[in-house]
Amino acid sequence: MRISIFGLGYVGAVSLACLARDGHSVIGVDVDPAKLELIRSGKTPVVEEGMVNLMAEVAASGRVSVTTDAVQAVMGSDLSLICVGTPSAANGSQDQSAMLKLAHELGRAMRGKTGGHVFVFRSTLVPGTVEDVLRPILERSRERKMAAISTSASSPSSCARALRSGITTGRRSRWLVRMPRRR
Repeated sequence: MRISIFGLGYVGAVSLACLARDGHSVIGVDVDPAKLELIRSGKTPVVEEGMVNLMAEVAASGRVSVTTDAVQAVMGSDLSLICVGTPSAANGSQDQSAMLKLAHELGRAMRGKTGGHVFVFRSTLVPGTVEDVLRPILERSRERKMAAISTSASSPSSCARALRSGITTGRRSRWLVRMPRRR
C-alpha cells in the first residue's frame, strides 16, 4: 500500500519505520527539514528502542521518501495518517493551528487527485473536531463534498496490522475520512 504520514514526531516516525519494514511504500511529511534530513540519511528523529537500526534499514530499502510537499504526498499515496501535534495552548485548550493549516493543504491537494483517498486522524483531537471543523475545511479547500465519514473507526495498537486486516469499527474513537474518486 502507498501511505503518506503527516507529522514525523514520535507517532509518525515510528509508524513510518514500522509500515516501511512491513513492505509498504511510505512518504513522510513534516515542516521540519532537520527531521526530513535525518530520515533521508537513515537516522531516527525520535528516541525509541530499536529505531536506530530500523530507520537505517527502511531508509536503505527504497520504500521511504520524505518531503515538505502535501500535494506530492497525497498524489503519491492512497492513505494518509495524520500524526500532527496538537499541544496544549497557554490557556489549557488544544492548539490546533498546525492541524487546521494541514486540513487546508490536504483539501487543496485533493483537487487534482482523480482516485479516492483515505485520511486517518491519529492526532489527539477533541471529540467533534473532525466532523465540525476539519471535514468542512477539507471540503471547502477541495471545492467538493466528501463521500463518507466514519467517526467510529478503532485505532488498533498495531497500525500495520490494521492496514493488513482493514480498519474495524468499534467504540474507541479515532477518525477516518474517505475522500471519493473524482469523476
